[in-house]
Amino acid sequence: MSRNQCVIVSLVAAAIITGLLYIQPVKIMEGYDLARMHFFYKSDFRAAILAGKIPWWNPYAAMGRPFLADIETATLYPPNWLVIPLGVTTGIWTMIGLHLLSAIEGVRRWGERFGVSRIPALATGISFALSGALLGRLQAGQLQVFCVICLWPWVCLSGIRLQEETGARAVVQMAFWLSLSFLAGSPQILWCGLIVIGTFLMARSSSGRAIVRLLLRLVAAGAFAIGLTAVQFFPFAELIRQGNRPLHQLGFATIGGETGLSWLTLLLPPGAWLPINGEFNLYGGGIFLLLACMAFGTAIRNRDGRGLLAAGLTGLVLALGAHTFILPALARWVPGFSGVRYPSRYALASVMMANLLAIWWLNKLQQEKKIGNKVVAFSLVAQGVVLILGLFVQASIYRAPPVPENGTQLKHDLLSERLPRDGAPPRVALPASILVADAGASLGVSTVSGFNNPALSRTWNALYIIANAPAPDFHRAEVKDDVILKLNDRPDYFGLSAVIKMPGNRIYFAPPPAPRAFVCFSATRVSDATEAFLKIRQGHDFIHDALVEQPLSFQKIGQSAPTGHAEIAQFSRNRIVVNCTLTAPGLLVLAESWYPGWTGTIDGLAPVPAVPVNGWMRGVVLPAGTTKVVFDYLPTGWWLAVATSVFSSLTALFLWCYSKQEPTPATL
Repeated sequence: MSRNQCVIVSLVAAAIITGLLYIQPVKIMEGYDLARMHFFYKSDFRAAILAGKIPWWNPYAAMGRPFLADIETATLYPPNWLVIPLGVTTGIWTMIGLHLLSAIEGVRRWGERFGVSRIPALATGISFALSGALLGRLQAGQLQVFCVICLWPWVCLSGIRLQEETGARAVVQMAFWLSLSFLAGSPQILWCGLIVIGTFLMARSSSGRAIVRLLLRLVAAGAFAIGLTAVQFFPFAELIRQGNRPLHQLGFATIGGETGLSWLTLLLPPGAWLPINGEFNLYGGGIFLLLACMAFGTAIRNRDGRGLLAAGLTGLVLALGAHTFILPALARWVPGFSGVRYPSRYALASVMMANLLAIWWLNKLQQEKKIGNKVVAFSLVAQGVVLILGLFVQASIYRAPPVPENGTQLKHDLLSERLPRDGAPPRVALPASILVADAGASLGVSTVSGFNNPALSRTWNALYIIANAPAPDFHRAEVKDDVILKLNDRPDYFGLSAVIKMPGNRIYFAPPPAPRAFVCFSATRVSDATEAFLKIRQGHDFIHDALVEQPLSFQKIGQSAPTGHAEIAQFSRNRIVVNCTLTAPGLLVLAESWYPGWTGTIDGLAPVPAVPVNGWMRGVVLPAGTTKVVFDYLPTGWWLAVATSVFSSLTALFLWCYSKQEPTPATL
């Protein structure tokens, strides 16, 4: 079979697997994360682009949050752009098919690099594409996680080239695949894969000197990748700094390791008989796993086999989480390990390694005439059959609660009540059983929470402190329904236009007690946002006496009772225009979430950074008189990021065109 024929077969296999996913009982589009987050992200992205706007900001979820900076939106990931011409649903299915093709072809070429003939290598790629380790992510709705895993084989192939060749082209190629994997939208999964792939590369190194050389070249490729993706990396780093995810919390990084029963999924698919958390699904077809175990004695004496074996075992050990001392020690002392949630994800790459180790061993036995073609063919067919059966068996553990379909009625009710009346999208605090938090943009409403990872720490803490509820230590993407219901007691602070009352879950509509934009002539200094939240929970009048965290330039100047009025004249994704009239200098407060990069331009003068007010709101100081204030958002350091990405791209192009490649001394 020629290489072109292999690509055609891979394409057909990817199409068939996509079809199997389409007809399975639990629909992919109903997967938890996809139905509650990714579908709306892609809808918002498509709507913004078709309207001619860059989606810097999302004013409809969680009282406003960055959009492009949120890596899970995959805004700058090229395959994500398919939703623009194809529509969201068709675009997602096309993405799935193309990534399955990527996974199959990547594993096939990796196998061929080990000397495996094309047909068995192709079958191994199909085996990995059918595994629960890969498709289980998709059945759970974790679309961007699935995309990153499909790129792992290409990252590893680039690592092998980086190891075996000198010159800059191998570094550039590695940087390209790292960049693409980062833009795909799941840095945590990329990290888990890199740890296992790095172990593979080091274990197959010929000497300590070769390991040092490899690590230096990997660092160079990583730095190059950061430069290439600076337009995404810099805004994402800012979001991490402002987010609610801990970067150095031992418990956060080690909870959720594989347990006794979940290890059974290495051999058998989970399902009704084994109702485990879908995060622990490692099903890779028991046949290849058994073959990989049988290869132990032979693999340890071979460079490639040793690398696969070491990498697979590393992923399995790290997947134990807090059940061993290894991951806790790494999380305590090595940067990066402490920020990853669900240690079980390290073992996903082990499934890929097991597939390759199994076919490597079968190929070696076949070359040594210890087994014939029929044994190899039977193993490959049996592996495929059990994986296809497993796909349908494991679907039951990914069945998610149905997404509520109240959006159209809510939108109609708001319109019938002539809301909004303050120029901004009406804000609601409704539980997930009534409204999906990320559906705001499609309905034209603003929600107080979102299904976001990470959430902004200011808005996240505001919700829990005002509700007088303890914030969760582990699950930090969604706000609990009981907390959402308590927020309805403070429609003034959150500017709610719809309030739900118990019992009966009745929704009442009214203009918010406090306008979205208002003027203060008095301010009290607080040490941080938490102090502001506590004061407001205790009854502080934040409308007339703003709580600020830094000295402001305005003060009362003799007028005993200054007056002011603010009215929103324009409200759009990245810009809000407010017309104001003040009889004395004061503070314009906008009840939208504060975030670095928001500026206020007063009457066309130089923009000034917005300041945090009342814990999570944003504000600017105004002079007396009639003014027009334009709030604009652009990620901080954006033009530096653009310059860095352009320079890195031009440098990569130059090095690719003019660098010579030669084998390293270890491979001569």
